[in-house]
Amino acid sequence: MSGVAGILLRQEGKPAAAADIQRMLARMQHRAPDGSSWWMDASVVLGHAWLNTTDEAGPGPLTMAGGKLAITADCRLDNRDELLARLGIRDSSVADAVLLMRAYLRWGEACPEHLQGDFAFALRDGERRQLFCVRDHFGVKPFYYHSSDRCFVFASEIGPILDAGDVDMRISEHQISGFLAGMPDDPQSTAYADIFRLPARHSLTVTANQVMLRRYWQIEPSPRP
Repeated sequence: MSGVAGILLRQEGKPAAAADIQRMLARMQHRAPDGSSWWMDASVVLGHAWLNTTDEAGPGPLTMAGGKLAITADCRLDNRDELLARLGIRDSSVADAVLLMRAYLRWGEACPEHLQGDFAFALRDGERRQLFCVRDHFGVKPFYYHSSDRCFVFASEIGPILDAGDVDMRISEHQISGFLAGMPDDPQSTAYADIFRLPARHSLTVTANQVMLRRYWQIEPSPRP
């Protein structure tokens, strides 16, 4: 599968650096047999490691709305035809990442409710000055992140986050002791105290001041006959 990575700087000062995302993408070379690329502005850098499974034009990240939206996505949408019809798009060859941006323009942060498939993506909304991150309903696509007062860092794997710099490598004794004791797995924790998983069927909205976790879908039990 492909891979995503990125950094959002949450404080004024040093701008995002291409060297940081290059280092993160290099750690995911095994996910990028078909190339890798990145997009950046003053406070955000998004990277994409590309494995071509859908015959799309090339690796992201992609932009839209005059550069006000930018996205990096590891995505396979199963309801493309439905989305094309609902969004009024006649070109059936548009990339899944473009459909994600169009869905965001139509439904905002409720857009994951209209998606079916396997996906993990991060969408930069320049007007709202936020990063919107989503993981699919059953957690098929991975998404890890680190958040501090200085920055928010995410990737498809833990290794690139550790390579981003200023991320504490302190081990989570609580998580490891729970694992050894056979306790139920925490859907958010990892073996590192300061690195977390975005749980399945959740979204994450990141601004300079806060990180908001939201569940957009849950399994509803069928009624008994």
